[in-house]
Amino acid sequence: MFLVVVQAISLFSQEIKPVTDTLKIQQDSIAADTTINNLKPVSPDAINKLITYNAQDYIKNDLINKRAFLVGSAVVNYDDIEIKADSIIIDMKSNLVYAVGKTDSIGKPIGKPVFKSGSQEFEADTLWYNFKTKKARIRNIVTKQDEGLL
Repeated sequence: MFLVVVQAISLFSQEIKPVTDTLKIQQDSIAADTTINNLKPVSPDAINKLITYNAQDYIKNDLINKRAFLVGSAVVNYDDIEIKADSIIIDMKSNLVYAVGKTDSIGKPIGKPVFKSGSQEFEADTLWYNFKTKKARIRNIVTKQDEGLL
């Protein structure tokens, strides 16, 4: 609108006067982002895939010890691996997952760990899985194979 008013005044005087821009763009006074320089390098032992997890009752993240505690229908997904159990502990320092079930009021085990990788599925009493080595340690395993349980 300012430019239109200036042109209208110029038409009344019949003189062509160049109008200079009075709004100068000033250089940004804020220095470049310095947080990039303060970031720690990624550890060579770090895993390279995203871990997602969820729990029905509660999730507690211990940032000091780099652990996550999942209680109540806990689920951990990593790449093509899914681990379900009543309770799961994820240790980010050692890249380990520990999963265990519980017993109900009459002593029957419920929420046993279920390890699923691709089309294979295993149920166990306890489960340890290492994200880095992709190896698991399973106690009292049960799996279905050719219409039978092993």
